Amino acid sequence: MTLHNEYTKFAACSCGRTHTLPDFQTVLGNQGLEAVPQYLKTHAVQRPLLVADPNTWAVLGEEVHRLLDDMGIAHDALVFEDTEPAADEDHLGQLMQGCLHRPDCLVSVASGTITDLVRYAAYLMTVPHVAVATAPSMDGYASSVAPLISKGHKITYLAKAPELIVGIPAILAAAPKKMIAAGFGDLMGKITAKADWLLSHYLHGEAHCAEIQALVDAAVADTIKLLEQTEDNDAEADQELLVTKIMEGLIHSGAAITLMGFSRPASGAEHHFSHYWEMQALRDGHTPELHGLKVGYATWIVLQIYEWIRQRRSEGQLSAPEAAAFDQATGFLPAAAAYAEMAHKAHVVLNPEGLGMDERQVRQAVREALYVRDRYTVLRLAESHNWLDALADEVNVRWLPEQTCTA
Repeated sequence: MTLHNEYTKFAACSCGRTHTLPDFQTVLGNQGLEAVPQYLKTHAVQRPLLVADPNTWAVLGEEVHRLLDDMGIAHDALVFEDTEPAADEDHLGQLMQGCLHRPDCLVSVASGTITDLVRYAAYLMTVPHVAVATAPSMDGYASSVAPLISKGHKITYLAKAPELIVGIPAILAAAPKKMIAAGFGDLMGKITAKADWLLSHYLHGEAHCAEIQALVDAAVADTIKLLEQTEDNDAEADQELLVTKIMEGLIHSGAAITLMGFSRPASGAEHHFSHYWEMQALRDGHTPELHGLKVGYATWIVLQIYEWIRQRRSEGQLSAPEAAAFDQATGFLPAAAAYAEMAHKAHVVLNPEGLGMDERQVRQAVREALYVRDRYTVLRLAESHNWLDALADEVNVRWLPEQTCTA
């Protein structure tokens, strides 16, 4: 299945902004791996470099390697020693060393971290990138930016979106359950990211595109609808359909970033929370939990914050411009409790301990996550009214079935 042609409609967008059109093919199907050698031959690639870690090499990398051998395509392979490599300076250095023979294409066989590293390396080297997904765990497959760790800080860099993205539904569905949950959590983060973007648009005139927003909205809605129809014990084919839908939604989210030229369509306060916790874990010498899991949890926290401020808005504590913008930006938001029930069904962890944190870290993030990036979100609105301390004290940090969010 090829998805990229539908993005051409943004060439003459009603928002008046000139969008950078994604130019890639997406092949999602159990025979999709054959698209890799086909792409390499069509584009006369002479010596690609396969990049994986020990886990993803065993899952799919070795199969790609054999397939290229069978097709007579000379290639090299770099398999990181770490089973969980980080997107940091050390692993980027290892990757660049692996490129000393100047490969003319980079093929990532991986999920989030390695895809981020390869996307950035392909940008630095100005070579094409082919992404073979091993899990539907994040929205970076189609993105033109890469969040990397530099000196302990999470920084977003310009990168090169893949020209081909391949996903094998059977492989995606067989990924660890928490990686699938991470993909769902990352996708659900677009709900609060939308409210933050609209809030900034209505209050401060930040550029916004309703058509790009509609692309992301549809991806979220389609995934939620399918989740509601799917149970853990459903047939294998139904599970493959669900992870394929999650993967499509993540790809559309990444394409939205490329179209807009920055990450606003896919990232708001919920991502600031996640990045804050990731940097904190790194400073403490710990391996951060999956990004999408933290985004899914943070989305619940941010929804509670919106509900808390909605109560203050009803009490007349927002200025007239703030109240008008708040009403325009938030009418679509689900209740925090309803979101929690849905996220729980998708195996998103809704307590700090399950994410390697404690309650203090969550409440500290409510006070400080806004400083991760100079971007207007609901946290900036709360800060302007000196509400962050009260919010930090009052939000629920653990959810149990049938629990009602009171903050």
